[in-house]
Amino acid sequence: HMVQSIHTSPHVTMVHAVDMTRVVELRNRVKDRFLEKYGVKMTYTAVMLHATARVLPEFPTMNGSVSGTNILRYSRVNVGCAVSLSDESLVVPVVRDANRKTFPEIAQDLDRLIKVSRSKALTREDIEGGTFTISNFGAFGSLMGTPIINQPQVAILGIGAVFQAPVVVDNAVAIRDTTYLNLSFDHRVIDGAMGGRFLNRI
Repeated sequence: HMVQSIHTSPHVTMVHAVDMTRVVELRNRVKDRFLEKYGVKMTYTAVMLHATARVLPEFPTMNGSVSGTNILRYSRVNVGCAVSLSDESLVVPVVRDANRKTFPEIAQDLDRLIKVSRSKALTREDIEGGTFTISNFGAFGSLMGTPIINQPQVAILGIGAVFQAPVVVDNAVAIRDTTYLNLSFDHRVIDGAMGGRFLNRI
């Protein structure tokens, strides 16, 4: 599937640095209460999936696919999330209608999908119908990557590890929690301007 994707879509990857300090502070402040109230952890993957799902309706081409010479744009926002398994394989279960769900609902859906993926209990419905994909390779310490588009979708967002770095804030150097968002997109459909606007909005 990955070889077919590379041969089908001219891939372009764009990288933006994101200041995650406020997200890290929020997570540290509420993670215990969140776990107690909703029964799942507050993860960075869930945070980014939530943000991405809110932005996708503003960029309908990103939430689409290519069928022959046609570009299809979907009204539903179904975000797949790459999950690594113990046997070194990868599956992409889908959080359906993610733009209509609250953050706790997304965190709960994601937690359930990861558990059923790793227990090899995924159903066909769990993995079909994705309109966009995210991959958190930062969970393994990687800062950047060039994710391969999950065909027939037209884009995939890779999330790097959250790490502390010196950055310039208001003309002074400060230590900030940082991550890199890595967006690969099909250059037949999406140009750099749209890719940049999409990442900026996230």
